[in-house]
Amino acid sequence: MSAVRQKAKTEIKRSRKLTKTKVDRELKLAITNIERLAKERIYDSSDPFATGVKIAEQIRKLAERIEGETQAESITMTEAGYTSESMLGVGI
Repeated sequence: MSAVRQKAKTEIKRSRKLTKTKVDRELKLAITNIERLAKERIYDSSDPFATGVKIAEQIRKLAERIEGETQAESITMTEAGYTSESMLGVGI
């Protein structure tokens, strides 16, 4: 029976690794597509500088939003800690 359990664990590890690799590839492809679209819009615009600044601003806002959501989620999941102007709290 131990051989069967070992095989099942191996399959799960392989599955997780393949999923991670697939997600990484899809994410890289999506980022590459965003870059391509941004360059096309900048190239086709009447004011490339202003368009580039607007696109960069939107990308920064997206990155900040993702970072904020990730931080909030990790704090919620681990109940790590929080700060406010008047106190510092740590959850367990």
